[in-house]
Amino acid sequence: MQILIASDIFGKTPALEALVSRIERYYADAKIIDPYNSEYQKFSDENDAYSFFQQNIGFSGYSYLVRQEIKKLKDSSILLGFSIGASAIWTSSDISGLPQETKAFCFYGSQIRNYLNIFPEIEINLYFPISENHFDVIDLIEKVSLKPNVNCTQTSFYHGFMNTLSKNYDEYGYLKYIELINTFHFNSS
Repeated sequence: MQILIASDIFGKTPALEALVSRIERYYADAKIIDPYNSEYQKFSDENDAYSFFQQNIGFSGYSYLVRQEIKKLKDSSILLGFSIGASAIWTSSDISGLPQETKAFCFYGSQIRNYLNIFPEIEINLYFPISENHFDVIDLIEKVSLKPNVNCTQTSFYHGFMNTLSKNYDEYGYLKYIELINTFHFNSS
């Protein structure tokens, strides 16, 4: 089983590669999709990363890139996304004809709120933070959880808890959800 990982606005980083190394041994192939062609970026902080992403890539550009990679899938796969990567997977989850048993795990995809017209064709597990500054998380969960193939969980962590570069990184949450992703592999083998 392959796993595709859609990065957040930081792109491919040693932190993301460390996360992938904790899960890739359970999958035949692990591929990182990032907005910067696998080139490391040196952002001073999240604001710097956000500005660069908005000015040079944008959500629609990254979403298109993620969608093209998902369309190439030939076998059942896991899609794993963080922040903008989670939102890009959400907007691609309506592709019909994806391999059976393809599932998505999406963490704190805050842009999902702007794409409520999506009806996923695959099982998609959305993990929301305890709160967001720009919208009501509970309201969003209530809206998307009514859709077929959607499972929602509101975590007790903040946006970015899976990224060691984020000010909201939480080691307990990180380890808990790494274990969940790895456990899924064993349950589907």
